[in-house]
Amino acid sequence: MALKITTSTTKGDLAKYAQEELGITLDKDAMQRDDMIAAIREEESAQGIEGATDEPTKTAVSASTPKEAPVQVDDYTKIRAVIVIADLPSNDGGETPPDTHIEAGCNGTFYQLKTGVELEVPYGVYDILNNMRQTKYFSDKDPQTGQQRTSSRESLRYPFQLVRLIKPE
Repeated sequence: MALKITTSTTKGDLAKYAQEELGITLDKDAMQRDDMIAAIREEESAQGIEGATDEPTKTAVSASTPKEAPVQVDDYTKIRAVIVIADLPSNDGGETPPDTHIEAGCNGTFYQLKTGVELEVPYGVYDILNNMRQTKYFSDKDPQTGQQRTSSRESLRYPFQLVRLIKPE
């Protein structure tokens, strides 16, 4: 279900929802609130999440302001995504340098993607990265009983940030 955004929804709330529910990383310090909301709505739309409702903002939009008609795209092979894949940590605790590239395959084509830089990729590659998940397990104490327990958290295998989607005109 889509996040209901009100005037009291903070940038921290938006970043947390984007990371935990949508699997994208939004930098709350570098982005404006409206840009974060737009990125969330765009990602919700891309993932097929419906029901996004927002409380009206306090700034009125002029009647003379032209509104851009939404683009209807039937063929997702024409859409491209601009993404930034997070730098990868070293696998062995720092003895060897970390990997600087990852590989993703889409429709029989493999892409070697450099981490830490802005990349323009086909929508299919973006979708595959968005669905590459891993489960991380950790041990902690139950606050009520004090017993050790094992918990898990699902996260993106290769964390990345969606900068924008490029739709055909």
